[in-house]
Amino acid sequence: MHIFNPDYLIDIANVLILVAFIVRDVLLLRLLFLVGSVFAIGFYFLQSPPQWHPIAWTVLYCAIHGYWIVRILIERRPVVLTPDEETLYRLAFGSLDRRKFARLAGFGRWRDADRGQTLSRQGERVNEVLTLISGTIAARVGNKTVGIMEPGHIVGTAGVLYNNIQLCDFVVETPGRYIVWPLAEEQQFLEKDPEFRSQVRNIVNTDLATKIHTITPRNQPTSVPSQSGASGHDGT
Repeated sequence: MHIFNPDYLIDIANVLILVAFIVRDVLLLRLLFLVGSVFAIGFYFLQSPPQWHPIAWTVLYCAIHGYWIVRILIERRPVVLTPDEETLYRLAFGSLDRRKFARLAGFGRWRDADRGQTLSRQGERVNEVLTLISGTIAARVGNKTVGIMEPGHIVGTAGVLYNNIQLCDFVVETPGRYIVWPLAEEQQFLEKDPEFRSQVRNIVNTDLATKIHTITPRNQPTSVPSQSGASGHDGT
């Protein structure tokens, strides 16, 4: 006569799996399925003889749930930004999810800006865009300064929207630090996540609207391109 009735194990397993169907949190759901499966394994093992076939399948289910539990825990880890990334996030990208922003910043390249350094010239093709976290950059047409880019401004967006041709010379006025994104890599990254691409585009459009009239040469159109006109360009 059994001191412990194995049927209790399968009852517990079924109760846990039933509760798993009720909860809304995916991590908790998988944890309940995993624990319930362990009780089910105990039930199958205590049968006479042990039911190895159901045990094998249940172990496989446990492995799958265990894999996704680890993935979810990794994804839910707190996002730790570097000091430069934290400043960039606060200045320009605070409306984005921090985890997605960390991925965006992760393939950017940080550089120091020296006074008098020319970052790009009028008429050149736009191959990269950048955002300052300190210092200032002058937008110049000939010998005339038509605008000043300050920390948080995204430099290069107007050129992207005007056939990928740079509209001004961008020259460092005050030494500082900035991040630069290769345009092709940024576009490939954003294409993978349409929702995130839309959020970044909103930030770009807002930034562009605040400075387009002061950095566009007089012989160029001064209206901000429509959303449909910019849809082919996802660079910031």
